[in-house]
Amino acid sequence: MVTPSELKSVLYSYQVEQITDDDTEIVQEAIDTAEMLVRGYLNAANLRRETASLTKQQYRAWRLYDIDAMFNKTGTDRNPLLLRIIKRLAAYNIIELSCPDVLTERITAIYNDTIDLLKRIAGEGEFALSRYIIPDAIFQPSDGEGEGEGEGTAADDTLAMPFRMVSRPKFRHEPL
Repeated sequence: MVTPSELKSVLYSYQVEQITDDDTEIVQEAIDTAEMLVRGYLNAANLRRETASLTKQQYRAWRLYDIDAMFNKTGTDRNPLLLRIIKRLAAYNIIELSCPDVLTERITAIYNDTIDLLKRIAGEGEFALSRYIIPDAIFQPSDGEGEGEGEGTAADDTLAMPFRMVSRPKFRHEPL
């Protein structure tokens, strides 16, 4: 998804060359690691939906991201937010190689903010109810996908809060 030459928006090319000693394998490994991390968080967002015992019709409405399609896009078709996240994580991976002393508070804060954004996208931890959804990356099912248990309506394709089942408080007869 990201090429080494595109890292110039987060790191100067001379910095990358000095840190990696002009080794392109190290740069590519940093990018691949960042992409795997982002894929993991996006996959977590989808898996939260899959493990909720949903029917095919419900899953069609709940599935958020088509991860392979997002990462296979090229050029200007790619999502700019995902690109920025991957570039920031790759830059952190490269700077981490240079020296621990170089990891300033600013770089660490940027990394932590990026991870918090990924947690918000995945709906993990404190962000379970305040999830951030990437607008241009929402999964668009084809006409034949997700059918099988009744025809869906337009409302089936919208995102909604998950179904919850709870018990009522136990009823007790109080003596008079």
